[in-house]
Amino acid sequence: MTKKDYLRKLRRSIKDLPDHIIQDILRDYEEHFDDGRRQGLSEEEISRGLGDPKEVASEYLKMYPHAKKQKKESKVWDFLWFVFVVIGGLWVLVNFVPFIFELTGSIIGGLLGFIFFMVSLILVVVLIAIIYGLVKGKQVFNFVVGDRKFTFKTSDEDRNQRVYESQTIQQPVSDIAVESHLSAVIIQQEDRNDILVELDGYSSIRRSPLQVEVSNGHLSIIDEVVSQTIVNGNLNSNLKLWVRVPQKDFNLTVKSSIGSVKINGNFNSCTVDANLGSLKIDGHQNVSEVKCDMGSIRVYNNFGSANFTASMGSIKWYQANNNPHRFVVQKTMGSFKNNSQKIFNQHNNTYQSQDGMEPEVKIRSKMGSIRLEG
Repeated sequence: MTKKDYLRKLRRSIKDLPDHIIQDILRDYEEHFDDGRRQGLSEEEISRGLGDPKEVASEYLKMYPHAKKQKKESKVWDFLWFVFVVIGGLWVLVNFVPFIFELTGSIIGGLLGFIFFMVSLILVVVLIAIIYGLVKGKQVFNFVVGDRKFTFKTSDEDRNQRVYESQTIQQPVSDIAVESHLSAVIIQQEDRNDILVELDGYSSIRRSPLQVEVSNGHLSIIDEVVSQTIVNGNLNSNLKLWVRVPQKDFNLTVKSSIGSVKINGNFNSCTVDANLGSLKIDGHQNVSEVKCDMGSIRVYNNFGSANFTASMGSIKWYQANNNPHRFVVQKTMGSFKNNSQKIFNQHNNTYQSQDGMEPEVKIRSKMGSIRLEG
């Protein structure tokens, strides 16, 4: 299956999800194909490694039952407003067009006819724009049904609330724990002495204030959503949770629900539990425990002890110059790729880690390809 066919089938199977989530999913799988081509694989080989697009889509749909239901309800209201606009437009034509023709026999009639023609032309353009907005799922009107307010506007930014929070931590910290819901988490080591936490972006979901606490050297950062509360009847979120830290050997723990995770830096330990979202780790980690229920895992550079568990999605390891003492990969669906010479040194027909210790290596896959080169 070619890349175009794979993405088309995947898009068709997840069409009931919100548009921004569909774009995130398709963008992630486009990156899979790009990475595969750089590895010298054909599009057919990449498609087989990713799994059947219908099975992939079914897993995503299970993760978004409320979003799927809401989008269906939104389509019903869009259709009702479309019918309202069409009926209103017909009423205008029936009542005003004959009047325009009656006045065209005189100069005044001609002038008024021209004016009405221009007004009608503008109304037609506006009507087309409204219909286009409804078909595309944009928001155009405001109305209230019972105690619930529905807001229809013309852009995603209009229907979203601007979100920005920032806190600076000066206290000494050795452990960092981050818990995030519906936000992309980015942890970045920088040349600084303090820790800066920022939540930035747009969201239609009501959120609790960012919770940042320090106790006995433990920094806790919690970004959570107010339960089941959606602003303006729409589900949309485009937020980034930045955690900028100094260059120290922190013990890092990240738990993310629906959102990508990026970790850039060298940490003593790195524990990540990601539920739906791609994961990228770049830097040396002495101990790594990574679990990703759905989404790709990409690892760059050095690891001491690594344990990867992926329910669905590819696992790729780049530039692993330092051999791990313990290397465990467990996955249900998706591909795993690595150059075996980067995991082990070959000496006298035996494999061992760079420090001479006998490595523990386990790779388990229920569905998908495993590729070791070298």
